[in-house]
Amino acid sequence: EDGFVKKWSKTGNLQSKFCHTGRAVYSLAWSPNGQSILYCSEKFLTIKPLSPSMKEVKWKAHEAIVLCVDWNPTNDLIVSGGEDCCYKIWDSFGRQVYASAPLEFTVTSLAWTPNGDEFALGSFNRIMLCDRHGWAHSSHHVDTGSIFSLSWTEDGTQVAGAGASGAVCFAQKLGQEVQWESLQATVKDLRQVHVTDLSAAAANIKGPGGDMKALSDGESPSEAHLRGEELEFSDRVVKVSVSHGFLIVVTQKACYVYKCGTFNLHHKFELGAGAVTLLLQAKDVFLLASNVKGVQIFSTDGQLRCTPRAPGLAHPRFLKEGNISLASDVLAYINRSSPMEVGLLDTESGKPFSEPYKHSINVVSVALNHDGMANSRKMSLIDSNRDLYVTRLHRPKPVKLATMVESAVWHSRHDILACISHQRLVVWYYPHVVYVDMDLLQKTQLSIDASAYGKQCELVSFHGSSCTVQKANGARVSAPVSPFPITLVRYAARNKWPQCTRLCRFAKKTVLWACLAAVAMGRRQLEIAAVAFAALDEVDKLDCVQNIISIPSSEGQRAELLLYQRRPDAAEQVLVSANLIYRAIMLNIRIFRWRRALELASNYHGKMPISHVDTVVGYRQKHLAAFARKETDPRFLQIMSKVKIDWNAIKNKEAQENAIELKSSNRKGSENSVILKVIVDTREGKGTRASGGGSSTTSTQAKSAPSGSDMEGKLQQQSEPAAQQDVGHAFDQDDDLEM
Repeated sequence: EDGFVKKWSKTGNLQSKFCHTGRAVYSLAWSPNGQSILYCSEKFLTIKPLSPSMKEVKWKAHEAIVLCVDWNPTNDLIVSGGEDCCYKIWDSFGRQVYASAPLEFTVTSLAWTPNGDEFALGSFNRIMLCDRHGWAHSSHHVDTGSIFSLSWTEDGTQVAGAGASGAVCFAQKLGQEVQWESLQATVKDLRQVHVTDLSAAAANIKGPGGDMKALSDGESPSEAHLRGEELEFSDRVVKVSVSHGFLIVVTQKACYVYKCGTFNLHHKFELGAGAVTLLLQAKDVFLLASNVKGVQIFSTDGQLRCTPRAPGLAHPRFLKEGNISLASDVLAYINRSSPMEVGLLDTESGKPFSEPYKHSINVVSVALNHDGMANSRKMSLIDSNRDLYVTRLHRPKPVKLATMVESAVWHSRHDILACISHQRLVVWYYPHVVYVDMDLLQKTQLSIDASAYGKQCELVSFHGSSCTVQKANGARVSAPVSPFPITLVRYAARNKWPQCTRLCRFAKKTVLWACLAAVAMGRRQLEIAAVAFAALDEVDKLDCVQNIISIPSSEGQRAELLLYQRRPDAAEQVLVSANLIYRAIMLNIRIFRWRRALELASNYHGKMPISHVDTVVGYRQKHLAAFARKETDPRFLQIMSKVKIDWNAIKNKEAQENAIELKSSNRKGSENSVILKVIVDTREGKGTRASGGGSSTTSTQAKSAPSGSDMEGKLQQQSEPAAQQDVGHAFDQDDDLEM
């Protein structure tokens, strides 16, 4: 109460008098980085840096004396309470996030949970649990008088409060609820977890081991089904997670793994010393973090896979869902010492998966998708400007998807991303389209008005065709999205291309055709892509696909696909590796990289049976003549004086190169795509019917045109060998570089 803020050593020696306010200081807290101190004096809050050269931040926080304050190191939020009977939440710049209505009595104590998701509030004979957004989870009466101090356990499940009467009260968090698809697990008691399967498929009402549940008097089978399973434990429940067919329950001393459905105990192992502060789950693996053992990754069989050691994981108490994300093969985390950096570790060995991803500004949230293999793994991140980016982990290339993003979440099974941006729910049904065709990005997304959910709403989960949205008051509502694109993505993942086309024709939605076109181009299903582009009236893209199909060699087709994806260097590398030098030269000529085309022709002059220096110079002269320009490049001026342009010879060379490529591809020169035949024959048939007559040849062609069912049958025949070739094939086209 003397108004001094003093700094002491760990041994109790006074190091310095930090500042003097002249008024009583009732509470203070360290900043997350330990470089500033927050203290309250009268009605004001002040952030005082340790460095004398830095300016302090001071603002009026309450209408009466401020009695308590706490600053969470994980979410970087400040909570304060005072004699005006209100509590308020602030950001680190002193901007108000939430202000409560006046309570019955003065707020005397506050304490954040270690992960920053909730905070406890103490008042006269009352203790409350509040969410980080400000709304109250619960309020309980305790006979302790005013609670002057609150302290949480390391795992954030129990809190102790010191009352003015000399009594100490203890409180346990209950009611934690996790959900995955139709499964819902709730902590009902200190040692009890209630599991409910809400799906209609579980109407057989079977209990553990497959036995029929006993029905109570007057209880219907559906009521017994909703009653669920009660799992009892010998120790206090700390963490619960359900995902990918497994339920994981962590108690003080052990970890239990259950198989969903029967809920038989799959595995159990002891934890040893240290409270678990974080539980994350992915397909076939899960992560446990404690302040004693650090971060550990286990398989669902209970076997320890690895114990990652990295600078960003040195303080597990600061880890929470959002700054760390787990997939079946990759662990991503935000480096606390350098927030612009996202570390990537292999879940099998704990070693670096790749080089850390470095963003331009601080990253505040990170998430990994759960679909696909390691080389197609993608990561979404939200930076301090609230911009949403998506990037692949293999050869990162971040692409901005949205701005002013509140939250983002990946689908639980498929490569689908959803976010809330500008009070709209936006869903990208195929985020990989940013690496296939950016022109289709807007057509493959769905935007729904989310103003009904209010401000500060956030996405909690994305299962099936429904997103779970949590409002600012804590209420959770379901936001349905169209199930057709999700079904289409599922069919495409299984190489069921005829079903994809039938679904698009049935629904007649632009977003479906756009998704089909993007997926087909990413999976090199050119015939399917041609059908989709025709339905979208994308004539230029349809012509491009037809040209790619007409290329005889598979390497040439892959190179054209890479060029379609705006990756000319990779396309050229594929062609050079396949010894298709002429096609590589013409590729550079088409995109006006004249110097590179001349360099290729000069480097392989004399090494190949056919020289194409004159070809490059000839096309260069034709290009300049079309624009009435003169040659100014000294390289071409030097070559032009030595090379004579003969277009007949150039055309003969082109014909020879095409014949050589066609011969090496083992493909007939008249062989065309089934899709192209259907399109051409259908047009001819329409022309015959429109004219009302015509020659017998045209009529025969119209009659011989395949029907829709015949075409789908041919597509089925083509998709079967393609499915065998594409098993485990990633959507990422980087594999095309490996010849």
